[in-house]
Amino acid sequence: MIERQVGDIIVLRATGPLIAAEVDALELAIRRHVADGNRRLVINLVDSERLDQAGLGLLVRTFVHYRGQAGRMVVCGLSKRIRDVFSITKLTTVMHPFETEQEAIDSFRDDGDATAGPPAPRPRTDPPGSASAQPPPPEP
Repeated sequence: MIERQVGDIIVLRATGPLIAAEVDALELAIRRHVADGNRRLVINLVDSERLDQAGLGLLVRTFVHYRGQAGRMVVCGLSKRIRDVFSITKLTTVMHPFETEQEAIDSFRDDGDATAGPPAPRPRTDPPGSASAQPPPPEP
């Protein structure tokens, strides 16, 4: 597995099949980055030709975890075989895989900064019901 960081985005490139006997290194790296508080993750599968239920389970658990922590995980570089698995399991409708690593990294772009993800929610400073908290009146 190859790891690199682009701004605050962690990129993990699996180098082999994502099967039960091989998935441990990727899982350990993911756990380490989660423990460090990472909120943006790209998993590149360009060098992975096979995926079994252990690998699929890891991807789904990681996706759900990041989403639940106001983060985002994306996948890219799916082989035809892995893309077929994603299609059959309908994961393409949830994870929206990218073709290339650069497209996946660029998906975090905000205000022209390739390393920034979506803006953090801003706390509301206006009390509910105040004039500034109300939507503008409709145009005539």
